[in-house]
Amino acid sequence: MADALEHGRSQVPGGYAEAVGVWLLLAWDVLLEELTEVFSPWRQAP
Repeated sequence: MADALEHGRSQVPGGYAEAVGVWLLLAWDVLLEELTEVFSPWRQAP
């Protein structure tokens, strides 16, 4: 069991890091859009 875990863990990091990077980019994009929507009325106010 431990050998299987170690074997799996040694194969994970590259794909895991790539997946996390993609999710972070998506989350950041969504967050920026939300913040822009939230703050745009205040910026447009006289």
